[in-house]
Amino acid sequence: MALVHAAWLLLTVVVTVALVWTRRARDLRAGAWLIRVTLGAAAGLLVFLLPLMVFACSCGAGNNPVRQAAVAAVGAAGAVALIGPRALRVGVAGAMLLSGLALGWHFQHLVLPRGGTPCRFTGDPAFVRNSCSADPARVHVGDTWYTPVTGLHPVSVD
Repeated sequence: MALVHAAWLLLTVVVTVALVWTRRARDLRAGAWLIRVTLGAAAGLLVFLLPLMVFACSCGAGNNPVRQAAVAAVGAAGAVALIGPRALRVGVAGAMLLSGLALGWHFQHLVLPRGGTPCRFTGDPAFVRNSCSADPARVHVGDTWYTPVTGLHPVSVD
C-alpha cells in the first residue's frame, strides 16, 4: 500500500507539471499575472491547510500528512497561477484538493492501525516504539526508497 501511496504522490507531480507546461497561460499583462499568483497562493494555502486540519493528530510529529498536503498545495497553486483555460484551472485545483484529502486519509490509515492490528508503517520512528501494541524491543523501523517521498517508514515486529 505504501508503494501505491508513493506512486500517487509522484504521479500527482508529473501530471501537474505536464498540464502546466502544455496548457500554460500566455501573454498575460502584469496585473493579470499578479491576480493569478495571488489566487494561486490562496488556493495552495487552502489545499495545504484543509488536509492537515482534517487529519492532524497529536500522535508524534512525523505522523501528520505534511508531505501529502504540500504536494497537493503546490499543484493547486501552480495550476491556478499558470494554467490558461479557466475550466482546467478550476478542475486541477479541485482535483488537488481531493487528492490532498485522499492522500492524507491514506497516510493516516497506514500510520494508525485500527482494531489492535500491528503497526506496519510510521512517520515518526520514536513514536511507534511507544505506541505500537507490540513490545517496543520487538519493533524495528526501516527505510525504503519511498520513505523520502511519502514520509512512511515500514515497521516490522518480531
